[in-house]
Amino acid sequence: RRNPSFWIRDVIRRWMAGFGFLEAINYSFIHSRFDDRLGLPENDFRRKTVRILNPISDEQSRMRTTLIPGLLGSLQRNLAQQFRSLRLFETGKVYLPQNPDELPQETEMLAVLWTGFRFEPGWYGKETPCDFFDIKGTIEGLGKAIGIRTIEVAPMPDDFCAYLKPRRSAMVRTEDQNIGWMGEMRPETLTPYDIHQEVFIAELNLDALLPFTTHHKKAEPLSRFPAATRDFTLIVDKRVRAGEILQCVASAGEKWIETIRLFDIFEKDPIPAGKKSISFRITYRSQTRTLEDKEVTQVHQKISDMLLKTFDASLPE
Repeated sequence: RRNPSFWIRDVIRRWMAGFGFLEAINYSFIHSRFDDRLGLPENDFRRKTVRILNPISDEQSRMRTTLIPGLLGSLQRNLAQQFRSLRLFETGKVYLPQNPDELPQETEMLAVLWTGFRFEPGWYGKETPCDFFDIKGTIEGLGKAIGIRTIEVAPMPDDFCAYLKPRRSAMVRTEDQNIGWMGEMRPETLTPYDIHQEVFIAELNLDALLPFTTHHKKAEPLSRFPAATRDFTLIVDKRVRAGEILQCVASAGEKWIETIRLFDIFEKDPIPAGKKSISFRITYRSQTRTLEDKEVTQVHQKISDMLLKTFDASLPE
């Protein structure tokens, strides 16, 4: 049987390359002051490193505890060659010290970097800058490629990643377990690398997410029967995340649900202060027969009632 860690790295390389990302391969040694450059707090676990006894230079005197400095160095060198738009990724080990008489813990990580344009300028239109949702979509798509059932984002603690902008960063989770983080880098963190444009990054713990992957995927034939769609709109507290509602619907266990899609969020008048209107579209379909309208309406009403109760929501007037 193939080693799962080899399998996941192979899938990642193929998928990332297919979406226009270039693989970077950097040394496992990093600069002695990488932690200060990233602005890591004094108690950050990434500050505790394995030091090299006879380093080649000060720039390669410690074993890395994160892949981010290596990718920033790769970006810096490419920007110096006039490349203004770049997508990079790297897989590799980080080294976290344990007790003095023990070898460091070696953890397999993935880092992703995106800067510049979502699409290159051409005859078909102007350039479109990339943003947080591009890196988020990349991680979600990669999660599907390696068979993770759900990828969620959650608020990031203020002191966890000092090199990421607050409210433009998030923890990456699956099944209530943290597997990484992502966001937009602070300009002051990029200045030492002579980088003066927006940079979005993500870093995932491959060892932590490996148990949630599925090596063998099952294919289902396309249904020969027509779909039925229903929309619903809820008025919920601003703190309720769309992902929570999506997960609640997906976990309802209704076998006819084919897709759930968020298509609108509205927070202005006449929506009450502290609330937001959020709208979804559910597609229902059976693999064995044409669904009757009353059947779909009954299931849809059941889901709507469940959401109203679960999120203390209301319907628009």
